[in-house]
Amino acid sequence: VHRWALAAAARLGETCEAERDAPRPVDVASWADDPPTTAALEALGYRQVRRFDLMERSLEPRPAAPSWPAGVTVRAIADAADLAQAHDVLAEAFEDHDGGGFPTFERFLHDLESTGYAPALSTVAWLDGRAVGAVIVSDVFPEAEATAYVNDLGVRREARGRGLGLALLLDAFGRMADAGLRGAALHVDTASVTGATRLYARAGMTAVPRYARWRRADA
Repeated sequence: VHRWALAAAARLGETCEAERDAPRPVDVASWADDPPTTAALEALGYRQVRRFDLMERSLEPRPAAPSWPAGVTVRAIADAADLAQAHDVLAEAFEDHDGGGFPTFERFLHDLESTGYAPALSTVAWLDGRAVGAVIVSDVFPEAEATAYVNDLGVRREARGRGLGLALLLDAFGRMADAGLRGAALHVDTASVTGATRLYARAGMTAVPRYARWRRADA
């Protein structure tokens, strides 16, 4: 973090102090595991509240085939109706996530336009005619060549604990490999209450610390 960024963090804290009649959280992001930044932010009264890791894996050799829970079927996203179903699943799944919930459907569609969204690699899982899981994949990742990026993965509460999340991820890896991609990546909140980090590790992904989020302790 450059000096100007730390100075900005200090000014934000002062603004919060001056507006105690309407206090609000003051958050700052930094690279993870950077001792000078950690010391500087702690001196300014910030504490680390979240960490985000990059998780990645090779698709060579081809990943193992998924084992689907009984009664579940899966298909690639084919149209706007499928996307709407995927959004409904993800919106519910991310209600457990710290950070204000999932974007509206309109914002979701807008964001897809700039991510390299790949419908053939993105799927919805169905159980008894109801969409219960979804994964949204981009076929580009700026940090690595021939690498796909998992934008979102979610399972409805009623379908959790049956291995559906792992099956969706392994299925996505297989689709990526079939498309000629050599790697897969995603970012994860290490404090995920749904155990996302453990799920990704079971899928063969390894973690690299990336970002930390800090908050003024008295904000």
